[in-house]
Amino acid sequence: MDQLHDELEKYRNNPKFQKLVQHIDALSDRSLKAREELERMVNVSNELKMQSQNQEKEILLVEEDQRKTRDEVDSLKTKLQFLLAEKEAVEQRLENLRQENSKLETFIQVSWLMLACAIRV
Repeated sequence: MDQLHDELEKYRNNPKFQKLVQHIDALSDRSLKAREELERMVNVSNELKMQSQNQEKEILLVEEDQRKTRDEVDSLKTKLQFLLAEKEAVEQRLENLRQENSKLETFIQVSWLMLACAIRV
């Protein structure tokens, strides 16, 4: 780039090349500005790419957490179903024991009455 400016200086004062030198200067400035803008765009693009990669990693972590949570919920559902079935079985057993207890109490009362009657006789 400096070499170009050195060459242009040779022709700057020559009226034949003055307009051409002005165009080259203008194009050189535009080219420099375009290069700077391109570098900024590349930097922004790299930053966005890095952010995107970080977000993808975050998404993967969130998806893994969701999968673990779903598995845990499914496990808890299974345990809950088992406990509810066990509760029903225990309640049924309790009801059976109450009925058996009621029969035994009736049997004991009848036995006491028969014993009382036997003693009177």
